[in-house]
Amino acid sequence: MTSPAIAIVTGANSGIGLAVSVALARAGFHVYAGMRDGACADALLATPAPPGAIHVTRMDVGDDDSVATAVASVLASTGGRVDVAVANAGYGTVVSVEEASLADYAAIMDVNFMGALRLVKAVLPAMRARGAGRILGTSSVGGVVGFPFGSPYAASKFAMEGLWESCFGEYKHAGIHFSLVRWTLISLLP
Repeated sequence: MTSPAIAIVTGANSGIGLAVSVALARAGFHVYAGMRDGACADALLATPAPPGAIHVTRMDVGDDDSVATAVASVLASTGGRVDVAVANAGYGTVVSVEEASLADYAAIMDVNFMGALRLVKAVLPAMRARGAGRILGTSSVGGVVGFPFGSPYAASKFAMEGLWESCFGEYKHAGIHFSLVRWTLISLLP
């Protein structure tokens, strides 16, 4: 009997992260669902996922130590294995360039871009050691086309897209695949 594949998902307490966590669990993965506050896990744990397939993991993607500690804990409990990592945590704002402070830009870059980078850097050594893995990033149309009153968000997603494109070429020969999933507001409507 083969052991189930292992996935780490950031921003798993709601929205896309929650949906991805449940879908992976239903597909047979053991999912380590990362979120800043484990108290926010109610929505995730209330979903009809297979029993024992989802493990809530405290992970604040805005904190180097939090990401490193969470990934190290997952690796310790899975024998050093992570098959899929999904960099999903993020947020957006609606603000003009003049109204957004430099701190506003720094905060959104820290979560949307640096948070994804922290996850990538944490899982890459284990994936490289195994010669296999997939790292997915959730982006949006805002990562390829800027839009009015969305420059902090667009800048963070453009940066993420550039990182993924670079890593795609850098790690494909190591058996590690980088993929981006771009969503639009339309794709979220029922």
